[in-house]
Amino acid sequence: MAIEEACAITSPSEDLLNKVRRFYGFVLPEAEVIPNPAPEVEDADRWKLSDCDPNLIVYVGRFDRHKGGDLVIDAFASLADERKELRLAFIGPDRGLHVPGSGSLSLQDYVSTRVHDESVRARIEHLGRLSPDEVTKCRRRARAVVVASRFEVFGMVLVEALAQGCPVVGSDVGGISEILEHEENGLLFESSNAADLAEKMQTLLDDDDFSTKLGEQGRLDMEGRFSRHVVAKQTKALYERALAG
Repeated sequence: MAIEEACAITSPSEDLLNKVRRFYGFVLPEAEVIPNPAPEVEDADRWKLSDCDPNLIVYVGRFDRHKGGDLVIDAFASLADERKELRLAFIGPDRGLHVPGSGSLSLQDYVSTRVHDESVRARIEHLGRLSPDEVTKCRRRARAVVVASRFEVFGMVLVEALAQGCPVVGSDVGGISEILEHEENGLLFESSNAADLAEKMQTLLDDDDFSTKLGEQGRLDMEGRFSRHVVAKQTKALYERALAG
């Protein structure tokens, strides 16, 4: 079977598929976009308002410019001045943030530079790398989960959070904005805009019913669009059509 006849692209972005066509010069008439599957989540691991910590924001991702960890810290700091109990759990490796003229700043250095209030700095906890089970537990405890990437093809971290039913704020870029529907299954903020991120985080923190509604819709969407069963059927159908042709 020639590559022009069938190709499964594991990304939600039709734009990416068109870029593949242009880059390689292939027509790919039978190609279609098939997403990565969302994880299956046990009832005990699903987010519930009654079980979460009302003052905990969770971020899962590297600390670097790509994943937008700096935006999360800036947004958290602006909220934490007024919300004295608010805390941020930062989960992921510290790759360093390149700052023009200053070189690369570690997460700790960035916090020291950007967050001047010592009491706010004390409420930012860097947990480093955690196991998948530990990440699941942290997300279940979170009042809101943030995905702040400046660019993203798919965003498995986002899909995992939605599959758990977590209230999510994500950046309006790439695959994230194809998975998150603003005010339907989550909230989108303007990419690279920490002030807008803070505003969307505050919306979730202030509205329990809205957060619960978004989380439940996110969970249903992941089951309907990205479950293993759905993705397997799409993949099987694609190859059957290719082989029949």
